[in-house]
Amino acid sequence: MVRKGLWLLVAVLCPSIAQADERSQEAQLGVVKSYLEARTATMQVGAASADVDRLLSFCTASMVYEHPRVGIRLQGVESLRSGMQGFFGASRNASITITSTLQGLDVVAARTDVALEARREATWEPVKRSQVWLFEFEGSKIKRIIEYW
Repeated sequence: MVRKGLWLLVAVLCPSIAQADERSQEAQLGVVKSYLEARTATMQVGAASADVDRLLSFCTASMVYEHPRVGIRLQGVESLRSGMQGFFGASRNASITITSTLQGLDVVAARTDVALEARREATWEPVKRSQVWLFEFEGSKIKRIIEYW
């Protein structure tokens, strides 16, 4: 009798849990899209501290940013803020387009096409690349980003 009641409880709760996970994944994908929009704003020639603040609003205070190709690992939003502000004016006409995503529990992988013009001394050079971003979540906030390109 107890076993039958337990199975009934599991049968009732499992669809609710699955729906909650789907809603959570949808919300996390929305955060990734908003983060990448904010990231694009920080890559424009007129980017300002307010653009970085908006981007960091999607992250936990202790977030970790990693870029293995260039050997960067920053921890905490203040470290990321300093790093991003150091690149103000280094690019313009930036765009980030999501071409595909893959989601799991509290993780979103996004493949993107990135285009921009990068300042090289007195000239602007076009840059185009595909890259992969891995976003790990703590609730509704990004706790870790790994950027591969």
